[in-house]
Amino acid sequence: MKSIDKFVLVLVASLALLLAGCGGGSSSTPDEPEMTGPTPEEMAAERMAAQRSALETANSALSAALTPLVGATPTQAQIDAANTAIGALQAALTNAADLSDADKAPYQTAVTNAMASVTRAELALQVAEEEAQEEAAKALRAMARKLYGGLTQEAADNSLSAAGFASFSTSPSRVTMDVDGDTTATTDDQVTLRQSTATPTAITGWSGADYKSSASADNTDHVVIYNNRGTTSSLYTAKWGPHTGTATTERPAAGILENTTRGRILPAILAEADVHNQYIAGSGFPSVGTKTHTTLAGATASVSGTFDGVPGTYTCTHPCTSAKAASGIDLTGMWYFTPTSVTAMTSTPESVYQVFGWWSREDATGTDVDVKAFVGEVVPAGGTSDRVTTDSTPALQGTATYTGGAVGKVAIYNPLGDHSVAGAFTADATLNVNFTRGNISGELSNFMAGGNSVDWSVSLEEDDSIVYTDATHFGVDAAGTAWTIGGTAAPKSGQWGGNFYDRNSGGIPDTAAGTFSSAYRNIGHMVGAFGTTLEE
Repeated sequence: MKSIDKFVLVLVASLALLLAGCGGGSSSTPDEPEMTGPTPEEMAAERMAAQRSALETANSALSAALTPLVGATPTQAQIDAANTAIGALQAALTNAADLSDADKAPYQTAVTNAMASVTRAELALQVAEEEAQEEAAKALRAMARKLYGGLTQEAADNSLSAAGFASFSTSPSRVTMDVDGDTTATTDDQVTLRQSTATPTAITGWSGADYKSSASADNTDHVVIYNNRGTTSSLYTAKWGPHTGTATTERPAAGILENTTRGRILPAILAEADVHNQYIAGSGFPSVGTKTHTTLAGATASVSGTFDGVPGTYTCTHPCTSAKAASGIDLTGMWYFTPTSVTAMTSTPESVYQVFGWWSREDATGTDVDVKAFVGEVVPAGGTSDRVTTDSTPALQGTATYTGGAVGKVAIYNPLGDHSVAGAFTADATLNVNFTRGNISGELSNFMAGGNSVDWSVSLEEDDSIVYTDATHFGVDAAGTAWTIGGTAAPKSGQWGGNFYDRNSGGIPDTAAGTFSSAYRNIGHMVGAFGTTLEE
């Protein structure tokens, strides 16, 4: 029995221990391991390392920004970059609160030295800019001096309608000028100029184009021309219907219609490239070189495109090729064009239109410049001029206002000052006409010269000699203009004149264009031309 009792006691004790291990008792659990972090000293060391790295990075960037300031004259952008780098290093110094003054001293010295370098660079840039401005002023005075001598056009009457202007060539990208200013168009006194990429100032009702050319090794020509050429619309079948005769610019024979639905493009006319191939277009035609459309006998080519702006389809039976030409597409083979609609409308550029502008010629040395302003009219052989003459329009009563623009060349040569001007100008033009009294006057305002707005105006003095039934010309031939600068008018000088044009054949002139010249005391010369349209 005693042995059994002992066994029971041992068992009870064991169960008690087991229950205690399962939470059944009140005994406490062992302590967990304690979590540890960086010490304050370690955290400070990390901050200091980051601050030193920021200082080094900013200092390296500053050194790189200062490099362009050494040697050549710096630019403002380079100076601005250096100032930005100085600011970045100063900010890094401010943020380096854990570093000692001794640690920060080299970087502070770098800032001080950099600021001195920037100051020197700013001074160098200022000196360079002042020198450049002085050189530019000298060049401007030199240009004004030679241009001043070239702006001596005196006659502003109707004889200027041909001075310096002969005609537009067939291609709109070229213009032919009569370089001696007479009315005789001979090959030895003409020069052909090509259109440049410059875009002249817009004038309502007129399209401007800029032309430049070296006429020879001795001369360079520059022409700015404005024209009021419009378009007329007509039925495709009416314009390209069956007709006979040779091709003309206005009605090429290249698209003779066999009937009202199909037009054959005659091979015999294809050689007249400047006449016809500008009307041919289509995505199936080449943009460069030659394309073969058919290779087998009996094969048919088909290309969607336009003829004179009218959509349709080109067809051709073997052999058929197309080639990119200077002004359009050359076709080889028996090509036809079928319009999408026989009632389609097509536009034709007007054959009669007016022009005005200026022309300058400079010799190879750049010491001699000749400038002319011109107003003219393009009238094809057999055409009728729009210019108002004695018999073309009956006498009118009442008043009218014509508005538009003026362009030309100007020079103010002031050898003792810094206000010389040389180059092209533009201005607004207004003409006031009293047809009842027979007089006309005008004003040029809102001048732009050298790319800047200038406080100028030019009055076109009243002409009381207009008799409208004989209005082949208007204007004042002596002391006809007055040039005002900054509110101060110079004595009357120069002359101005022009013509009326009745473009719509309605009996009322809808266009007035002419030329003018003016002087400002003994320092300024101006020559230009204007084009205006009737305000309704």
